[in-house]
Amino acid sequence: MKALQPGLALLCLLLTAVCTDCQSWSLSVPHKISALQGSCVVVPCEVTYPGEAKSADEVTTIWYKNSDTMFSSKEQVDRWKQIGDIELRNCTLEIDQVRNTDAGRLHFRIEVKNLNSYSFKENLVTVELVDDPQEPKLNSPRDVKAGDRIFASCEALHSCPSHPPQFTWRNTKGLSHAQHQKLENGEWKSSSTLEFTPAIQDNDKKLTCMVEHRGGKIKESFVLLNVKYQPRIQNSSSCSVDTTTVSCQCHVDSNPESQITWRVRNREMGANITYQKGTTTVGTLQAAFPLSRNVLCLATNSYGKDEKSFLLPLHEKPEIHNDSRCAINATGLFCICFVNSTPPVDIQWQLPGASLSSSITKNQGDMTTAILMDPITSSQSISCLAVNDYGTASMTFTVPKYEKPEIHNDSRCAINATGLFCICFVNSTPPVDIQWQLSGTNLSSSITTKQGDMTTAILMDPITSSQSISCLAVNDYGRASMTFTVPKDDLMWYLFIALPSAAVLLIVVLVVVVCRQRAGKNTAEKNINYVNKKTSVDSEDYRNGEKSRYTSWEINEHQTSYDQDIYCNEHPVYGNTEELQEMPHEYSRSSTVEAEDIYANM
Repeated sequence: MKALQPGLALLCLLLTAVCTDCQSWSLSVPHKISALQGSCVVVPCEVTYPGEAKSADEVTTIWYKNSDTMFSSKEQVDRWKQIGDIELRNCTLEIDQVRNTDAGRLHFRIEVKNLNSYSFKENLVTVELVDDPQEPKLNSPRDVKAGDRIFASCEALHSCPSHPPQFTWRNTKGLSHAQHQKLENGEWKSSSTLEFTPAIQDNDKKLTCMVEHRGGKIKESFVLLNVKYQPRIQNSSSCSVDTTTVSCQCHVDSNPESQITWRVRNREMGANITYQKGTTTVGTLQAAFPLSRNVLCLATNSYGKDEKSFLLPLHEKPEIHNDSRCAINATGLFCICFVNSTPPVDIQWQLPGASLSSSITKNQGDMTTAILMDPITSSQSISCLAVNDYGTASMTFTVPKYEKPEIHNDSRCAINATGLFCICFVNSTPPVDIQWQLSGTNLSSSITTKQGDMTTAILMDPITSSQSISCLAVNDYGRASMTFTVPKDDLMWYLFIALPSAAVLLIVVLVVVVCRQRAGKNTAEKNINYVNKKTSVDSEDYRNGEKSRYTSWEINEHQTSYDQDIYCNEHPVYGNTEELQEMPHEYSRSSTVEAEDIYANM
């Protein structure tokens, strides 16, 4: 037995050496790995061999599928390549653009120069081919509040860490960043985290995570956001009023739905009808009118409130403005009627026993304007009638009768030593232009005055010979004329004309002086300028209890050079004029002398 001991010891040593050498060759690979068709798959691989690490030139790695060589580090293969550093004993393999032929069982072989080689047939790797990627896993809160900061994450599994999938977030704006995590058996998890702030407009939108894998295949997941926010009363809300009731609708956008109440005169009232359409709550109010000038809609939910006030129109009967008026000219009647009312009115123009159409009607705010144009040219009584549901208003306009001029028979001419004196009374509507004509030649009217529908024209001219003088009156509706034949220039004519004229003028001078001293006021309203001085004619006189149109004279206290031609009682030629008496106090500021007195001696 002792003789056998040395041999057994040597055998044990040899067996130990062989086992130690066997244990120095090892391989770490996954038993099974999934590969997405068209994408890539990375097979993790770590190998150990005896001794120190060798350089890449001294090591050859080979992958077999069954007995077929699929890859050798000494040969160039397009889709298969070793991406691990063999000098670090990393034999990781990448298969790009995975095909059906890549699926199956693979085993690894390593050949080390000046050492040995080893086939790891027991360490098989099964590559399973899948046609579509898995849906990404989206983690996000569904119920969020508008304005709050929210985080969402999206995860995707794959086996291609050399070309990880790309993440895209849709239907929202925010910041995102990606992470990658290695799992077991060659599987990886890539994820993207999104930070965003949901807005009201994001409600009911899909928050979508889209994942694009190597090779272009896309898979996505989404979550429907339920964004909570406080009520918002829409501009479509309104109130309307008819003759008896007020009707209001309040449209409120909110999530969750709102409770709507109405406030009238600081008293809250529930809505008559409330219904929901999407995120819009509609509340209605119907009540007897008038309730108030203001109606308030109040909307509340668990996230806040909103309110809106409606100003109700004040409905009253129409009111016709005093600016309304009528006028008539040669072409016809023109009327304009301004009516303030709420609601707007219907306007009619009416003649006694008849209605006229309004040519133009315009509404602006609560103002309605009606314009009437009609070829009526005679005197009329025109009424503007405005009607709405709350009442009626009318205004009547009396339109004057517009006709051609009429020269009164009181008009006349006379001549004395100083020249010609003529006065012409013309009744007309509208007023006339008066022209004096001498043998076809126009003369200037020294004085013209208009009072009401009476126009008075006075001519004073140094003509002293017999003449034929015409008064011509013209307006838009026609013309009239009257011709005066003036007697010859002789002494008796002067006596008959000059004496009473001088008396009249002197009486007028005294009246004016006395009246101005007593009254201290200017009678400019009835005075008529003559040669830039203030001589006037009062066209009204009374005879036999009737009011008629005649001429009277009033001389201003500021005497002119023309005043010196007035003959007083002491004049040697006119000495037979009666002596003037002191003027009584009851003479008015515009005392007149009847026209008959001027011609008393004629």
